[in-house]
Order: sequence, then C-alpha cells, then structure tokens
Amino acid sequence: MHQKGWALQKYNVMYTFKKTEPKDVIYKADFRLDYKDSKEKQQEYIDIYEMCGWKNVTSFAKWNYFCKEVDEENELPDIYSDKETKIQKLVELIQFVAIMFVTLIPVLYLCFLGVSESGLYKGMVGLLVFIYSYAFINLFRKLKQLKKEIF
Repeated sequence: MHQKGWALQKYNVMYTFKKTEPKDVIYKADFRLDYKDSKEKQQEYIDIYEMCGWKNVTSFAKWNYFCKEVDEENELPDIYSDKETKIQKLVELIQFVAIMFVTLIPVLYLCFLGVSESGLYKGMVGLLVFIYSYAFINLFRKLKQLKKEIF
C-alpha cells in the first residue's frame, strides 16, 4: 500500500491509512505477550526497534506494528535478526492462541450438547474452531521449519 502512496496510520480492528508520498516500505508486526508492561518498559521496547531503524507505527492488543524503508542494495529487512528469536516469538504466539482456544471450551461444550438449537450459532462456533485449528497448524509448521533450519 505504501508503494501506492498509502501509509498505515493506525490499526484498531480496521486498518486506517493516510495519503502520502509513494515509497518502498515494509511493515512488520511483532507479537508481545507482556504488552501491558510499565510505560518505561514499553518505551524501552520501542526504542530498541527504533535504534535498528524501525519506526513504530501503531499498537493494538498484543501486536506492535513497525515499518522501515527498503534499501535498494539490501534484501527485505526482517524485524528479527536471528532464528532463535523467531522461534521464541512463535512459541509465545502458539501459547497465546492455545490459551484463547481453552477459554472457548465451555462455549463448545454448551454448543454441541444442544443448549443452543440454532444452526447459525453452531456454524459460527464451527467456523471459529476451524480458524483456530488452521492457525495452530500453520504456526506449528512454521515452528518446525525454523527448528529444522537451525538443527
């Protein structure tokens, strides 16, 4: 989008863009479990990325969005410099998704025991289970691939 002159400004369930000069910019999202740290720790976290040339664009829930201009001579920049950090971040994300899925177990239990006769409700719950399953499978595949590259 930035190459077409639209820069990410904010994310809060919906993406908000502002018109700007077209540039070759890459955006990366960082998941952080301990997001609600003190303001000092949060600022320190953002400062680390800014020292590496990343600009903090916005934050939402446990996600922080950063951007960086792409150098013509370099390949696309990555927010993590080593594979061990990528593995650690994937493990944190898998743990978070697992916790969220566990909180849905009572809803699944009530839904499929017939408390709700609504087909729409059961369909929505089924879709949610599918989405979580899809996320788990893809996260585990990525984790396995990264571990294979290291070992």
